[in-house]
Amino acid sequence: MASILPWGRKRHEYSVLLEKLHAKHKGDPYWHKNTVWENVEFIALLMVSVLTISALAILVAMLVLFVVRTSLSDQQCSKRLSIWSPLQEQVSYIEYDFDNAFAHQTIYRGPPTAERDAAWGALWRYNGVSIPASKLDKVNRTEDLGNGQHLMRSDVNHTTTKDRSYRALIEVFHQLHCLDLVRQYTWREYYFSHKDKVSTPADLLVSEVEQRMHVDHCLETLRLTLMCHSDITPLMIIDDPSSPLGSSADFNVHHKCRDFEKIREWMEENAGRAE
Repeated sequence: MASILPWGRKRHEYSVLLEKLHAKHKGDPYWHKNTVWENVEFIALLMVSVLTISALAILVAMLVLFVVRTSLSDQQCSKRLSIWSPLQEQVSYIEYDFDNAFAHQTIYRGPPTAERDAAWGALWRYNGVSIPASKLDKVNRTEDLGNGQHLMRSDVNHTTTKDRSYRALIEVFHQLHCLDLVRQYTWREYYFSHKDKVSTPADLLVSEVEQRMHVDHCLETLRLTLMCHSDITPLMIIDDPSSPLGSSADFNVHHKCRDFEKIREWMEENAGRAE
């Protein structure tokens, strides 16, 4: 027991002190040198216990602080896992089931109509945004792209580099434009034969080669985007004896998505609609 005393002395080192105390209190019925020694041991044990408990309390506090700091919000996680964007603060997430049964009808499905084309256009027809020069490194760009190419300036009055800003589109709206173009291309014969019902999109009024090149670009854009995001959400299979294959896919998949309407709201307020 003596080895745990905070002063690092052995038990026999206290014998002289105890003998003096014993002599001083000789005749006192309540005095006994063993009692003194027991009190010293008790105090030592108490001090060690207090120090141990204090160390554990500090350790627990540090662990709690670590957990709190590493428990990031969805928005904080999005910032860490995404390239910088002026819309970062607008990102929020929602969970819901897709309403996407195989033959489900929506305004976006079916042959072209003026209403359907307008609905598709409303998804992506927004003006561009301005990117400050101070943020170019966050999107892995510089003003001078080499080979005589430069980023397009969006400011007209600022001449110093730090005050400059540059034109940009937001990728999701470019991607939706591409999906809309592919949709239009699959219906191009319908557009050409129903000019009395629906206007032919401008992208279908160019040469066959230009149409094909544009569609190929858009297909490649969508391929890259789908692979980049790599949605790993499970798409469940339904036991369906009435199906020719004996099963069918549950296309109403449950997803956790960025709130697209919040992103559109920011674009409405900060970029505006494109003609």
